[in-house]
Amino acid sequence: MQELNSHMDGHSQIFHHPPVYFDEMPAHMSTASIFILPSRTEAMGRVLLEAASCGVARIGSNIGGIPTVIEDKVDGLLFESENVEDLAAKLSLLMGDERYRKKIAEAGFKRVANDFSGEKYFEQCASFYRDVINY
Repeated sequence: MQELNSHMDGHSQIFHHPPVYFDEMPAHMSTASIFILPSRTEAMGRVLLEAASCGVARIGSNIGGIPTVIEDKVDGLLFESENVEDLAAKLSLLMGDERYRKKIAEAGFKRVANDFSGEKYFEQCASFYRDVINY
């Protein structure tokens, strides 16, 4: 915590929050304007779907499965993993342009509702099984 606090340097808009229980997550996540997943490896990044479903603009590493849940410059922003300058530029863009940030957040919200709903999941799962059975 000491190292983390030293990097935050008393900034009024940056803070470390203790763990949040699952049932409290939507209300907690909704208080953010931007969510960043700076992964070095990631299978999918489910938390990016959770952020989008709360109407939060998203930035994620362009690695692993993250590009399957963020379409760059459409419903979120991607940056090259471990490239601090690229991440800083994307963050600066969203922090400096409220209209664009809200547009990205709204597009993410719509995408999650359309592409990642329970109905869509079962539709794709059933399609997969039909394809396997008919193979």
